[in-house]
Amino acid sequence: MGHDVEREWQAIRSELEGVLTRRDELPAFQDIVTDVRTITEDQAWKVFLLHAYGSSSERNITCCPRTWDTVRRIPGFKSAMFSIFEPGKHLPPHRGPTTACCGSTSV
Repeated sequence: MGHDVEREWQAIRSELEGVLTRRDELPAFQDIVTDVRTITEDQAWKVFLLHAYGSSSERNITCCPRTWDTVRRIPGFKSAMFSIFEPGKHLPPHRGPTTACCGSTSV
């Protein structure tokens, strides 16, 4: 599967670029998942959810169809999102409530 993600990186990056044009409209992560308030309370960590916590965002999936098609084929898939940090944003080391929450993969 890693090869699929690597093969699709340019399409995923292109879809992310579209998301970033609306960065100011995106919610802060703690506005969606209150548990992260223990590690962040400012507006410098934005999130664009495709699927997490058992729910999918059809609107966001429509904006990023190649990303969605690629990530949902990952064995053990649980969640998919773009995590967007403003310049200078720092998060302390932490563990999320599930392994699906706060792991990271760079694309």
